[in-house]
Amino acid sequence: MLFKLTLLILLITGNLFSAKKMKGPSLPKLDHAGIILSMDEQDFKAGEVIYKGLCINCHGADGKTAPLPTARAFGAQPFKFGSDPHSIFKTLTKGNGLMGPMLHLTPHERYQVTHYIAEKYLKPFNNGYQTLSDQYLNKLPKGTDMGTGEEQQERNFGPGLASQLGRDIPSVMSLKLSSLSISYNLHNMNQAQIWDGGFLNISNTQHMKLRGGGVAEPEGKPLIGLQGWQWAHDNRFDYSKEHLLPRGPMPSKWMHYKGHYLYHQNMIFSYSIDQRSILEMPQSVTGSKAIVHTFEIQAGSALKLAVAQLEPHSNMTSQTSQGSATMFNGTHMTAAKLFGEIAGLSWSVEKNGQMVLHIPRSQHTQKFRILRYTGQGDLAKQGFHDVEKLVQQEKTVQLSSYTKGGALRWAKTLKTKGHVSSQKNAYVIDTLTLPESNPWNSWFRTSALDFFKDGRMALATHGGDIWIVSNINDKLDNLQWKRYAAGLYEPFGLRVVHDKVYVTCKDRLVRLHDYNEDGEADFYESFSADDDVSTFFHAFNFDLQTDKKGNFYYAKSGQYTSYKHPGSVIKVGPNGGKGEIYCTGFRTPNGMGITNNGIISVSDNEGTWMPASKVSLTKPGGFYGYVQTKTGSKWQPDGGKIDVTKVVPPKTFDQPLMWIPKYVDNSSGGQLWVDDERWGPLS
Repeated sequence: MLFKLTLLILLITGNLFSAKKMKGPSLPKLDHAGIILSMDEQDFKAGEVIYKGLCINCHGADGKTAPLPTARAFGAQPFKFGSDPHSIFKTLTKGNGLMGPMLHLTPHERYQVTHYIAEKYLKPFNNGYQTLSDQYLNKLPKGTDMGTGEEQQERNFGPGLASQLGRDIPSVMSLKLSSLSISYNLHNMNQAQIWDGGFLNISNTQHMKLRGGGVAEPEGKPLIGLQGWQWAHDNRFDYSKEHLLPRGPMPSKWMHYKGHYLYHQNMIFSYSIDQRSILEMPQSVTGSKAIVHTFEIQAGSALKLAVAQLEPHSNMTSQTSQGSATMFNGTHMTAAKLFGEIAGLSWSVEKNGQMVLHIPRSQHTQKFRILRYTGQGDLAKQGFHDVEKLVQQEKTVQLSSYTKGGALRWAKTLKTKGHVSSQKNAYVIDTLTLPESNPWNSWFRTSALDFFKDGRMALATHGGDIWIVSNINDKLDNLQWKRYAAGLYEPFGLRVVHDKVYVTCKDRLVRLHDYNEDGEADFYESFSADDDVSTFFHAFNFDLQTDKKGNFYYAKSGQYTSYKHPGSVIKVGPNGGKGEIYCTGFRTPNGMGITNNGIISVSDNEGTWMPASKVSLTKPGGFYGYVQTKTGSKWQPDGGKIDVTKVVPPKTFDQPLMWIPKYVDNSSGGQLWVDDERWGPLS
């Protein structure tokens, strides 16, 4: 039979193991009375926005009728858990009954929606409205904080962080390089942005908040002159974009992203342009607005790379030589310099302000560096010469020697003590204690797990880590936690296949390689790039399953996504590469499973087109009920190409194995096929 696997439930020697409940960022004590008294018309409007975004689907708009039968109609029914402001706040904070906690909202935001409910529905229609008397306010918990923010912790993601950038670029890798930061668009390996003054603003993302509906943005100012880094294809920058995927990678004949290596604190990108293999390592020059790109380019056809761009201007001047190029636009200077094996390389400055490096056809590997610099005013020339001297002192390294692993980045192994159940029942739960306090401020919101053959566990976190856990035995008194990988893009699925860790991320499947066997991944291989990556936060890729033939399966969200084919299960072959649609029609397929005869099971979350959560046994070409008839301000089916008003829903859909009542589960997870006889009647 199917057995539901909730977060971090592990089958070991007949017992169940569970993770200790996760803790969010701590907060100072709230001034509840002060917050309540501060509510005004602006807070009412803010509460209205929150209510219409999160509450209206269950509790209704008119206060008289709740669309969800088990939810309260705030204007017409008594409240189950108290209708005064503090009681409503506590329900929003801790959850109660079938209501889950709303901890993704700040305390102030929770009071804003409380204020809206009280003034909009309770005060005019419901006798449960609480007047704010001194006696009531004096009984509230005392504090000083107004609850407007959450504690922000600086997190260590390793050399780089995969994410989206804003709402326009769905797949980037961002690197903090001393004084500068740079983001690469992984769908074309062009520069998404380069800036100084900080790394990424992730304050409203999953890295800092429980819900994390915000997006990563550059936390600084773009560097004028160093924008415009991009590759030409078929020797043209104005290549046809007519048939490019709107939210996916370029055709592999033009660009194939293979992954990235980590060497000490450096990241080395591996990709091909026009089928010519390239290794690239960006580094900053400390104390300057300069960046150095080290290249190792294999034999192949001629390439062109724009390394900088200035707005064309009537007084713009430029000069080039074999080794360098310089552009002046008024008092602004942008310059580039080559080092290493530069024979045959040449520069040009185009009329549109592009500074272009010409890389000739070659039958040999070429190793060189590009120094890029930007400066302002009379001291810019001297600044460039100073940086040039610093870079000249360093040798051009052979990047292929950096692809076999280096020194440990996260050397410390963490230890926790678990808890073995003292109960003597047939089925008991043992607890694996998470190392929530750690040197890198990793937030242990566990998202997926699997096991190696030797019993070690691989564990993913929402924020992008992979951890290896050892000593999972019948005592649990010395659990060993080793950080294996970091900086992944929302890893929500994980499988260990032939002792290699495979991870489902929002933009691709990643296969991790530990070449020097030191317990840390050295190569993050792009095993299968997703061809449609939405930028709305709810557009998750869920789970990872494998069949006996070695095929991989993961599920994509249907609602709240710009994906063309809603709620698809994607099948990827044993050798990776392009995936194919296996079946469609899921709303929010939070989890998957596979039966012992290879049937893929998928759960779904109640909501639009889903009257309740469910579990379905799928088949190739199956359709499971969700239809693209909704859109949002930040997401549109197929990026707006699908007119949801003209979609004709099918008359039927493939029925589930089971519907799950809300009081049992309203957000279904993954499934585990149990065939071990130690489970007795559940086997």
